[in-house]
Amino acid sequence: MEKGPESPDNTIIAALCKDNRATEALKLSSEMRGQGIPPTVVTSNSLIHAMCNSCLWLFVKTIERLSVAQELFKEMMSTPGVVPNMIIYSALLYGLCTHGRIYDALGLFSVMRNNG
Repeated sequence: MEKGPESPDNTIIAALCKDNRATEALKLSSEMRGQGIPPTVVTSNSLIHAMCNSCLWLFVKTIERLSVAQELFKEMMSTPGVVPNMIIYSALLYGLCTHGRIYDALGLFSVMRNNG
């Protein structure tokens, strides 16, 4: 099986997220990173969106899950060639505001504005 960014695993993760199977998608993503396979932009979008849309997903019922989404975002920001888009920023902002973390949301909003 291919082991780079074009790995079929990235496609499977996106499909799992769309099928409301975020827990399985996150587990596969963790296994991929353990094998040195980087997530693509689509993979990161899917995972972060799945974890932050608490009204659609039961996956973000706790602050712990939001923290996982923030860690994925930080990893994404440090991966060359992987740039967050408006979907990712919107999902994270929504998740932070939903959980009462307004100052964190304002900080993320500043990062978004500074990155264009």
